[in-house]
Amino acid sequence: MKQVFLLAYALIFFYAAEDVLAYNDISTHPKLTEKTALFFNGVFGPKLNSEEVLWLAEGAENEDTPPRWINHFYDPTTGLGWTSERMGTLSPQIVKMISSIALSPEDAVSSKDWAKDQNLQERYAVYQGNRTFQRAVFSYVNGDKKEGLKSLGHILHLIQDMTVPAHTRQDTHLQAAGDPGEPFENWVHNNADYSHLDNL
Repeated sequence: MKQVFLLAYALIFFYAAEDVLAYNDISTHPKLTEKTALFFNGVFGPKLNSEEVLWLAEGAENEDTPPRWINHFYDPTTGLGWTSERMGTLSPQIVKMISSIALSPEDAVSSKDWAKDQNLQERYAVYQGNRTFQRAVFSYVNGDKKEGLKSLGHILHLIQDMTVPAHTRQDTHLQAAGDPGEPFENWVHNNADYSHLDNL
């Protein structure tokens, strides 16, 4: 009976997991990435063309491929990544156990470490694989501009997530099991008119 309960909870955890995404991976991350590219084009060179900007945006969108997002947390006061804390009525031990069943057997690391840990990212091969900063540079320098820019988009996503309070203070914010979610993310979700970004 206990195994059935844990399996049911794991399935709920996995399917509700999209609510832990810092911003909407389909709209917010690509739009922020596009604005970053436009800023780059306005200040530096050579210029990124529209196809290259799309590659960056694709990488930013794909960084939220489950279970990659368990590595999108960084507490600057401790240096830790996601520790399974602050998940409503569930203990961190239960959340971690469910995560290991439904998401990944790998322990979560901080986004700071995730961005550069090639060995760990290689173990996520079926979930976009190695998209570290080193991989972005290596691909770009060795002539694979598309993969280099897509990997850089993954890194931009991690930087964008650091603007979400829950990602910097050990708040799982899944909106399940009594967890109210993240107020900032809820505001972003409920005010999904991104036209104001056109003026940046």
